[in-house]
Amino acid sequence: MKTMNSSRFLPTFVSNEHRPDSQVPASLVVPEALRAPLIDALLTFQAGETGEGRIVAEAVRHARGDADFVTTMRLYIAEEGRHARELGKLVRALGGPVRTDVRTANAFRQVRRLIGFRTKMLVLAAAEIVGIVFYELLADHVPCPPLCAVVRRIAKEEYRHLHYQQAYFASLGWPLGARLALEAATLAATAAFVWDQRALLGVLGVSSRQVFQRTRDLCTAPESSDAELATMQSIGNGEVAGRPALGRSATLNMSV
Repeated sequence: MKTMNSSRFLPTFVSNEHRPDSQVPASLVVPEALRAPLIDALLTFQAGETGEGRIVAEAVRHARGDADFVTTMRLYIAEEGRHARELGKLVRALGGPVRTDVRTANAFRQVRRLIGFRTKMLVLAAAEIVGIVFYELLADHVPCPPLCAVVRRIAKEEYRHLHYQQAYFASLGWPLGARLALEAATLAATAAFVWDQRALLGVLGVSSRQVFQRTRDLCTAPESSDAELATMQSIGNGEVAGRPALGRSATLNMSV
């Protein structure tokens, strides 16, 4: 097994450690037809983003003396916690409740608690992929600039998390079994997302096939170079690294 070069991720994680939470107005205005499904989706992802300290403790046991791996994992999970706080602010600004008992997110957390470290990382990677697609959808389609600014920022950090996951699995040799397992985990996570958020997707005009295609593209993408990662950091105006927006305005010609 190769050793992961954790040190190349450390400066970015450290520099981002103390970034303040995104500012959210006390009230956000969205079309009324969008409000309820949007709140439901944000609550689901807020619960899913809530970091679990036990995976950091497990990282210590799997680090093989790599202190940078332990530090980057700690900062990674801390960023997930910040995302959860920011999503909570969006929910409150939309007039939604504060809730953590979300069925799908709870199910994923239970799965993570029952499996080993590498499989936990696999499940986490699948969740990152679906999360990226979700935040892209909101940035592309929700007519609320303050909300879009928050989710674009989260998406940018999730891209970096996915890049980190790519490097981790590459250090394991990225055997065919791991690739197939990630595809299976991503397929299951995408299916859960499409079913649970079918009302939101309908209002946004996004087909389930488009969502599955986008998550598959992210799942099967080769490991990114540092230069490509820098390109990924540009998220705005409905585009991420040349990605067409999903839905009615997309160049993809797909239907459910």
